[in-house]
Amino acid sequence: MKSVIKLENVTKTYVIAQKKQNVLDDINLDILCGEFILLRGDNGSGKTTLVNLLCGLQSPNQGAIEVFGKSPQDPKSHLRLGTMLQRAKPVEYLTVKETIQLFRSYYPQPLELEDTINRSRLDTKQNDYATTLAGGQAQSLYFALAIVGNPDLLILDEPTNNLSQEARENFWKQVREFHSQGKTIIAISHSQQDCDEIADLVTRELILEPSHGKIQEISSPRYQDLLAVVNSTDNSPQHSPASSDYQENNFISNSKAFWGQFYAEMLQGFRKIDTVLGSAISAIAIGFFLDKSSQESFQAYVSISLSALILFLCITQFCLKIASERDRGWLKLIRITPLPFTTYLAAKVGIFSLLALTMSGLSLITAEVESLVHHKPALIFEPWMLWLSLILLLAIVPFAIFSFTLGYLFKPESVRWVSLIVIALILLTVGWNPTSLFPQPWFEQLVLYSPAYHYGQLIAWIGQANFQISNSIIFKFDNYPLVHILWLLWWTVVAGVLAQLAYRREVLSG
Repeated sequence: MKSVIKLENVTKTYVIAQKKQNVLDDINLDILCGEFILLRGDNGSGKTTLVNLLCGLQSPNQGAIEVFGKSPQDPKSHLRLGTMLQRAKPVEYLTVKETIQLFRSYYPQPLELEDTINRSRLDTKQNDYATTLAGGQAQSLYFALAIVGNPDLLILDEPTNNLSQEARENFWKQVREFHSQGKTIIAISHSQQDCDEIADLVTRELILEPSHGKIQEISSPRYQDLLAVVNSTDNSPQHSPASSDYQENNFISNSKAFWGQFYAEMLQGFRKIDTVLGSAISAIAIGFFLDKSSQESFQAYVSISLSALILFLCITQFCLKIASERDRGWLKLIRITPLPFTTYLAAKVGIFSLLALTMSGLSLITAEVESLVHHKPALIFEPWMLWLSLILLLAIVPFAIFSFTLGYLFKPESVRWVSLIVIALILLTVGWNPTSLFPQPWFEQLVLYSPAYHYGQLIAWIGQANFQISNSIIFKFDNYPLVHILWLLWWTVVAGVLAQLAYRREVLSG
């Protein structure tokens, strides 16, 4: 029978006080289907490191790891894996039910929503915001997120920290029920109460020894019984389906995950009243107050105003949202699900693109209504309005992806300053005629490589906008729209690569 987890000569090294130290040193381990492993060790012994390796959050310096026969870096290995991590917090503005439903969308064969809620004993709290839960109820939510994918392997990292005695007992009752279905469980704890509570379930106790990075193994009679069964049969347990049973059309699976993430993002956005009202009022103000005495002037000013507003929101609000989710440990939870990075990023960028399209439409409709109410010449919807919306959708994508990268690299308290620096660079390179501001030839050449320059040129193309001061043109369109579109597509690819590198990096908060 194949092992659920297999480690071969695994070594993980950190640099501590300018010296290399093997937290895990040449570890070999097989974990069988149906086992209950208790992982123990002092602080700094490598317990969390081992969990991160099994979940694909980190990579070993040497050796190989397999989870269900696949590399932990392969999202497919997460199809049958559920994990409760330390210090992870749910996102804001989603109820308990909506949070669990979001995680359901990541898996091809999840548990039923009501079944998951009942198993985790959250039926009376399912309509409360997830961020309002505390203590045992919060742990029950994390347990629900871990089991909703109907995993065969469940990893529990210090799951009873800060729980009362009653909450602790209730939690282990939930785990017992899950393990009784033949599931494999790895529990990390240095609480003697926990060890006593689950002593009858444990097949092996693995003790990490920080002095030399080795594992001491203590087997129980249950392990010997399980091993005897394994040695006497070539068949896998019934609870461990063949991998083909878990295969699903990738397009269908990714589509379900995309729409689940997109819907959750939309709920969060609409429930954040200050952002919704601020965006709506700004868009309405653009349509209401801009000069509509002529079609040409309105076309120029609305194009510039909308593009500047949407870009500002992208760099500030979107960037801050990602940084906040990462700081809460939420993105770490996302990474241990089967959700592909591209699907996750597409949903994030998609919801911001919807915001850009909505603001564009709201501004143009407001301008039309204001003209009719005040008996002004009606603004006829012309092709440039459609082009403006399409260009905003296209042009904002590389900036949204780049904002994701910034949010993933910086903490919330730093990301505001970083955003201001980025906005200053955008203003400097957006397309002002370099010879009128900075006559140096090197600066003129440098600006041509800036995505902000190509963004500004496309907006100038749509708005037919040229600006001059004292007969000196400081901003003009160069009549190469296709070139600027291609450059923005290129920058989208570059931003995507940077975002994926940031997403995959090992140093994670939470």
